[in-house]
Amino acid sequence: MMQTRATIQRALVLKTVNELHGHATADQIFERVSQEHPSISRSTVYRNLNFLASDGKILKIRVPDAADFYESKNMPHYHVRCIKCQRLFDVDLDFMTGLENQIKDKHGFDIIDHELTFSGICPDCKRQAEHSDHTVTIEADNDESLSLNGPATTKHHRGGHSKAIALEQ
Repeated sequence: MMQTRATIQRALVLKTVNELHGHATADQIFERVSQEHPSISRSTVYRNLNFLASDGKILKIRVPDAADFYESKNMPHYHVRCIKCQRLFDVDLDFMTGLENQIKDKHGFDIIDHELTFSGICPDCKRQAEHSDHTVTIEADNDESLSLNGPATTKHHRGGHSKAIALEQ
């Protein structure tokens, strides 16, 4: 009975990873699976993700200082992670097969594989930063503050009232 249940759960996890068509964390995959199957546990999803990755059915991408990502594309390739939104994207660069054979390690390691993840700012976050209004708040001694936000300014009084003031450009 336990083997059948694990197989069904593993199939659900694999189906979900395939449906997500991209890079997803274990938590994102768990949330998606549990929407349709609320009785499945987080540990079951994690265990099956690790099994599927070790079995070569999905790719597990280790990202320094972040959660691991999983994807259905199981051929080795490189990634870039946005430092703003933390999303992961594929890099259009040929995988350097055999690179580990070209590296001589001074510390006695036998290099068997490599992963490469670049860091940057994705186009969505870059566009958002270019178009976002920057707000500056100036506190006054009389319990008032002045917020500068793009072309509009708001004067806040201690009592919670605010007054909009237009700035000339």
